[in-house]
Amino acid sequence: MKFTKSKILEIVRKQLAIAGASADSNLMWQIGIDVLPQFRNKGLVTSLVSNLAIMIMERGTIPYYGTASSNIASQSVAYRSGFTPTWMCSYKNIFDGTAPYDNDIKIIF
Repeated sequence: MKFTKSKILEIVRKQLAIAGASADSNLMWQIGIDVLPQFRNKGLVTSLVSNLAIMIMERGTIPYYGTASSNIASQSVAYRSGFTPTWMCSYKNIFDGTAPYDNDIKIIF
């Protein structure tokens, strides 16, 4: 499915999907995305990420896309948007609700 700029703006206005960038440094901005489940797997997020990456580069800044090593869908979006893996951080995944750092961190609310 082809998404025009006006169609993308309509989707964002309706809050069906969003893409943004954080200025992590003067040189590099990280792209972040979110989309409602019923609008996934239609090429929308790839179009959003691709267009945002172009807009970032037009500013003379380097876009980058980070995702968890376990998030295959997000990795696919990055690949289809023209990004290539450059580095990888892997964290120990525990699926019982605990974390390996539970004894080291105390969160107070």
